[in-house]
This record gives sequence, structure tokens and C-alpha cells, in this order.
Amino acid sequence: MIDTGPSDRRRRMVLRLIAAGLIGADTLARAPRGWAQQAADGVNRLIGTVSVNGRAADVGTPVGPGDSVTTGPDGHAVIVIGDNAFLFRNDSEVEFEPEPDNVAVRALTVVSGAILSVFGPGDNTIRTPVASIGIRGTGAYVDSRANQTYVCICYGEADFRSAEGQVLDSVQTFHHDAPKRIHAETTGARIEPAPVIDHTDAELILLESLVGRVPPFAGEGYRR
Repeated sequence: MIDTGPSDRRRRMVLRLIAAGLIGADTLARAPRGWAQQAADGVNRLIGTVSVNGRAADVGTPVGPGDSVTTGPDGHAVIVIGDNAFLFRNDSEVEFEPEPDNVAVRALTVVSGAILSVFGPGDNTIRTPVASIGIRGTGAYVDSRANQTYVCICYGEADFRSAEGQVLDSVQTFHHDAPKRIHAETTGARIEPAPVIDHTDAELILLESLVGRVPPFAGEGYRR
């Protein structure tokens, strides 16, 4: 990564502290303007085995609409595309759908594994083998399994449908208010409430900072 001077070093130091849980969002909300700046598109950071379109990736590897990203058993990656940012867990495969402008991401498919996403304004869609989630300006954590999808709309609005198009539910949340498990077709309920699992506020703050934003819950009186 190119060091552009003291402001860049300060920004990266703050991001490391956030990711380690050593700075809370209330502190971030009072931070001086200008430290949170738009990161470059593509792979922002990675650990372990990560590939883009089947080829080994490194920091700086471009990623955009039409590309697929896969992480190995030891792989994790942070990727920025436009005003959206994504944190990939290990053993995950995600396909970004092609778009005419080849800049914005409006739809992606979590083939398997888990991804934490933050999106800018506008309509976006996350698909899994089990469900389709229409979201609007939100943060979302999705864990996709063969017969079940876990979804937490961390903040924002979303509509849930089955893979076959059946309307299942709609939510509007502010701070992890309504996680769901969506099941493949069974004799039981297709969607049910779930606990908050496997993602943190610090990770959301980190992702939003990479696209120059702060999560809506990070305000006066916020506590981790």
C-alpha cells in the first residue's frame, strides 16, 4: 500500500484499532473529519488463500461486477467496489453479477460461505441457493448453506423471498434487530427468527470507513 503521508498513516492506525475492538463507534463519531476516506476499488486486504476469477489474488487485485471471489479454508478478504464494501469469511464463494456500467454492484450471489456487506444508497439484491434478499442502503451479514440461509440486516430495509419467489417477510432495522434463518422448502416454517451470530459492530465500522461512511447506530451514547 502506498503511504501518502501522516493522514494516511493515522487513518490506517485507527482502522486497525477499530478492527481490534479498541476504539468504539462513539469515539469514531467524534473523530476529525477527513480520516475516513474512500479506499481504492478491489482487494483492500486479505489473509490466506483468496482467488478472483480462479486466479490467486493479492492486495490491489481489481474486483468488479461480473467477477467471482473465492476464499480457501484459511482465507479472508476485504473488498471495495464503488460505494460498497465486503468482508469475506473463509470457505466462501461469491459471484458479483455483471452490470452495464461495470462500476456499481447491484446484485451478488453467495454461492456458499459467509459475507458481511455494506451498501451505499439504492436497491441491491443478495441471492443464495435458498433465498433472495432485496435490500436498500443497508449493512447485511449472510451465511449461505445448502439448505439454509442466515441473514442479519444489521441496519436498513430488506424484503425476503424464497428462491422460488415466494414473499416471506420484510424488515426495517437499526441495530441487528431482526436476524432470520430461511430454510429450503420443508413442511415447517420457511423463515424464523434467529440470534445475532458471527459478525461484529467493529467489522461494520471498518467496512463503512473504507467507503467514507459511519454506520447509523454509531452515534451519541452508542456502546459495543
